Amino acid sequence: MQNDAATLQCPNDFCKASNCQTNKFCQLCDTPLIKRYLWAAREEIEAYQVGTLIADRYLLKSNRILLDTKPGLLPGTSFSEISDPIKPYLRLVSYRLQVPQVYDLVPLEKGGARKSCF
Repeated sequence: MQNDAATLQCPNDFCKASNCQTNKFCQLCDTPLIKRYLWAAREEIEAYQVGTLIADRYLLKSNRILLDTKPGLLPGTSFSEISDPIKPYLRLVSYRLQVPQVYDLVPLEKGGARKSCF
């Protein structure tokens, strides 16, 4: 299921045009489009349906796989609020080819009490 409202934003700082997910290059400036797929670590993501846009940025493509629709922007998380389960992943950054990295923390329930990491 493809969500037509969810488009990829061009990573070029001077363009930022919206593009179809199937495009490989920006339709305006021909910059290669980055397709960054993320894995949701928390089980709360299973409450969402495929095709849902989470935090106006992450498109749920399948069970726990998300597509970053704004790959040219930095994640919005302030990593000063890192919880204990995430700290070991940050210490293992030198092994990033073998160990998953934390990309962003996104509130999934109302009030922002529970967060999921991608």
